[in-house]
Amino acid sequence: VGLFAGGVWGRMAAGEVPAVIEAACRKHQVAWGCENHGEKSIEEMGERFGGGAFPHCGLALDTGWCGAQGIEALAALRRLRPFLKIVHLKDTEGPRGHGSCTLGDGIVGIEGVVRELKATGFDGAVCLEHEPYDHDPSADVAESLRRVQGWMG
Repeated sequence: VGLFAGGVWGRMAAGEVPAVIEAACRKHQVAWGCENHGEKSIEEMGERFGGGAFPHCGLALDTGWCGAQGIEALAALRRLRPFLKIVHLKDTEGPRGHGSCTLGDGIVGIEGVVRELKATGFDGAVCLEHEPYDHDPSADVAESLRRVQGWMG
């Protein structure tokens, strides 16, 4: 089954989106991971994809946006793990901000998230995400990958 991840916005009320997405996913034999961005709580994150009511709809957990919204990423992972489709590992420099940094250097608690993914046998896609606007992130991403591999054991 293919997967697409991201947000869906438009004229529909947020509560109507998962049912429409579910119908499209069934038709095209894909799944949807709703990427958390504007949600301010774990409950809101679940509501955006229908909270498990739709088998093709789930979560694309963006840990950086958890940090930006003041949500503990590990708590979100634990609560919404049954619906997890993909993970975007991103660390942020400070609370309520979205400036990214090398994984493990920020406030998100990335090591705990990675260890939980390993402990629960998550076998979906995991992406490293880092998007500074003031320097080439290549060395940071290489270090992030080294750390993630170490945490995975």
